Amino acid sequence: MAYSLLQLDTLQKIVLAVECLERLCADAKLLLTQATPIQCRVYQIPRTVRENESQPVTNINPIDLSGTEAFNAALHALTDWYGHPQYSTKVVNRVPGALVLANVDESQVLDRMAEINRSKTAIEALIPSLGNRDDRFELLHRHFPWLILAQLTRRLQVLPCSPPLQSCTFTWGIKTEIKKMTADQVCERLESFRQRPRSTIDDVPWDIKIDREIMSIRSLPASAQLRSRRVLRVRPLANLRYHGIDDEPAETYMREAHTPILILNPGRPVKLGALKNYDVQTRSGRQRLKDRGHYEKVSDLLPIYRQS
Repeated sequence: MAYSLLQLDTLQKIVLAVECLERLCADAKLLLTQATPIQCRVYQIPRTVRENESQPVTNINPIDLSGTEAFNAALHALTDWYGHPQYSTKVVNRVPGALVLANVDESQVLDRMAEINRSKTAIEALIPSLGNRDDRFELLHRHFPWLILAQLTRRLQVLPCSPPLQSCTFTWGIKTEIKKMTADQVCERLESFRQRPRSTIDDVPWDIKIDREIMSIRSLPASAQLRSRRVLRVRPLANLRYHGIDDEPAETYMREAHTPILILNPGRPVKLGALKNYDVQTRSGRQRLKDRGHYEKVSDLLPIYRQS
């Protein structure tokens, strides 16, 4: 397949950026090994095998690591960017946990982590110039076999000693991703499916199915509010609770727990909570917030709904 000069130039920029990112991460790991670990807690979540990547998740039993084993697993997770032939590359591997570290050069670590995250942002910004979805996949995986882009570009999380953290606890999160879309955007996505035909249960040719979908979307009133609604895969979350300062109440923030959170030079003890097993039967009994409004499905090929 022939690629444009822009695509090839962009790929070269990404290759150089990844090499730079690898050096920055190696420097950061060296700085962390010079610190004094106070608490180390990491959870290994079993990877999803390829044949199960489209199946709903019913239970997850994370492996609880502590001490040196957790510290080493946390360092490895910082550069865990690649998959394995046996496991799905469509399902992001997450390693929740936290390292509480003392005697660390805080400013140096914060600066290095900021550089790492800026490098990740720069790589992410280059990806669209590789072309359409198929071109991006082919170009990236030709040079980075088994790369999982979402793992490469996810930002590392580090917390300085101030404001003082009280606790870091973990839970499971499930939510529906809702995005506003125009009719043009929906039709553009449908057009992109022409090069990736799917098996169907009837005899209608794939191109005709797409044409029908596009005609259906185009026939909607101009005022129609379209939404892409996708139930996200269950994932670990971290709840960060800070001590109140100057009679102010304590504040709690929720963060993605895709990689271990680094907690630097705490002035007070920090409580690290446990990540319990996930069981869909237990979760299904809980009351969940409902989306506002009523949704009518308007596409058979995409999770597109009309909101009223």
